[in-house]
Amino acid sequence: MNIEIKKKWVDALRSGKYKQGTGRLCSIHDTYKGYCCLGVLCEILEVPSVETHVMKEYDGAEWYLPNRVTELTGLSRIPKINCRSLSDMNDDGMSFNEIADLIEKNL
Repeated sequence: MNIEIKKKWVDALRSGKYKQGTGRLCSIHDTYKGYCCLGVLCEILEVPSVETHVMKEYDGAEWYLPNRVTELTGLSRIPKINCRSLSDMNDDGMSFNEIADLIEKNL
């Protein structure tokens, strides 16, 4: 993975700027947006997005990394660490800080 992008992603996950969410790259609720760790990556890469009343779609992708991100990062659409997808880790309750630690050590 691109080292500069990885550092920006890890820093963003640890920043507290993004509220963690599940189920989509970005889910929109009445009072906040909830991001998957992969949605945070889309945000820092400034991927073009379309926002509806329930979600944000990045370059046509709602659940997995769009092609633009895979090309920039070298990651697959569903990046995995130790045979487990980052999106599953996120949705199963692993915190952004824990995910950042795994990304830092394994990608």
